[in-house]
Amino acid sequence: MAPMTMTDPARFPFDPIALPVVISFAGGPSFAHVHRYVLDEKLHQPFELDVEVRSEDPCLDPVSLVGRVAEVWFTEEPVRPRVDAVVREVS
Repeated sequence: MAPMTMTDPARFPFDPIALPVVISFAGGPSFAHVHRYVLDEKLHQPFELDVEVRSEDPCLDPVSLVGRVAEVWFTEEPVRPRVDAVVREVS
């Protein structure tokens, strides 16, 4: 599984264009409002995924996602439509 960094969208202006990416965690939450992602792949190394998401849930504590496994679905990607990742940090 890849390490993943999630950026707190409250610190950035709202961008109404969401990318065709869905991030879900066992037992919730799920994010369909992914506004930016960078997938860095290198030979013989785990890949790294950096995403910026938006949640409408005011009770969600982003820090509670650190260490959790996420399924990341690239809904329009035919070659690698899904990756599993562990949230390494939130900012």
